[in-house]
Amino acid sequence: MFSELIRAGRPQRHLCVIVDGVFGILRKGAPWRDLSKKLVSWSTVRRLFDKWNSDGMLDEFLGLLRQALIDSSKIEDDLG
Repeated sequence: MFSELIRAGRPQRHLCVIVDGVFGILRKGAPWRDLSKKLVSWSTVRRLFDKWNSDGMLDEFLGLLRQALIDSSKIEDDLG
């Protein structure tokens, strides 16, 4: 999944760069415009975050990530 490229925009970016940008902003609580311009456009990251949040993709991704962490014993199943 993360080897996919985002087809819109120039230059094309790997999906992992977009996801990393989303997690960075959510972790820091910073405004979208604070994303590094070297990595990716803040407006692209915000647009995709809004899309993934509204269509349930973000919840699905976070569920898969949580399950992977549980399976690898990095977090406990009853944390939440």
